[in-house]
Amino acid sequence: LFGFIAKSVAKFIKGSSTSSAPLGFTFSFPMKKNSLNSGILVRWTKSFTTAGVVGKDVCALLAEQFKKEGVNMGVTAVLNDTVGTLVTE
Repeated sequence: LFGFIAKSVAKFIKGSSTSSAPLGFTFSFPMKKNSLNSGILVRWTKSFTTAGVVGKDVCALLAEQFKKEGVNMGVTAVLNDTVGTLVTE
C-alpha cells in the first residue's frame, strides 16, 4: 500500500520544479494518534487488509517508502476521513 502511494507520488512530481514538500494525508482507518505526524493502525476495517501494518506507525511506513523511491517529502500530518471532511468545509 505505502509503496504504491510512494510510487504514485514519485510519478506525479517527476519533471516538476518541486524537489521537496511537506505532505499531509488522510488515512481512513482507526489509529492511535501520538502526534500530528504519527498514527498507529489499530485495525483494518471496511473489508481491507494489508499484512504487517497493524500496530505500526503509518506515517513512518509511508516515509520509509518515500525514501526507497527517492521522494524527498516529509509526512507532516495524518488525519482520519472524518477530520479530513470537516477541514474541507
